[in-house]
Amino acid sequence: MIAVADASPLCYLVWIGEGHLLHDLFSQVLVPQVVIAELLHEQAPDAVRVWASHLPSWVSVMDVPPGDLSGMEKLHPGEQGAILLAQSSKSNLILL
Repeated sequence: MIAVADASPLCYLVWIGEGHLLHDLFSQVLVPQVVIAELLHEQAPDAVRVWASHLPSWVSVMDVPPGDLSGMEKLHPGEQGAILLAQSSKSNLILL
């Protein structure tokens, strides 16, 4: 099963030391490049920044395909990117 993830589920699972749960549940996790930038931000927890700089093999960083953002104006760029990526990929689930 393939999932697309926004920053929040990745950040919190890694922060509490349970990032492996994603690999237990999904064969692959697709992540927009903008989400990786959020996880590498200087204000992100140290453990999250380390994880994001050395991603496991089951995480694939993807460019966000162009798409219609109508109705998503109030969402953060990472959320927008995850939704667009989920719409264009063969993912089974989106984690926001």
